[in-house]
Amino acid sequence: MKKNALRYSYAFGKDELKEIGRVLDDYQFLKMPLREEYLDETIRGASKHGITIYDASYIAISDVQKCEVYTADNKLLNKVSDDPILKHVKNYKSQI
Repeated sequence: MKKNALRYSYAFGKDELKEIGRVLDDYQFLKMPLREEYLDETIRGASKHGITIYDASYIAISDVQKCEVYTADNKLLNKVSDDPILKHVKNYKSQI
């Protein structure tokens, strides 16, 4: 069962989702470990914005790393319009 299915089942609290995240991380499905502050920020963002763990993980990485994240996902952008770290890819300006 995916973490998103667990989150949207509303059968688990934040602490339980964190523990599930730690267990799933042990399987090494992710290249970026979903531990500690990344996991905390992911769960917080998913709960705050009503978004998937998958979407929230990108925002969490940007929050922890203090960098901008670009996406073409308009539905996600609408859901997190109050988060200035997430920007539409059309606004990306190359650093080159």
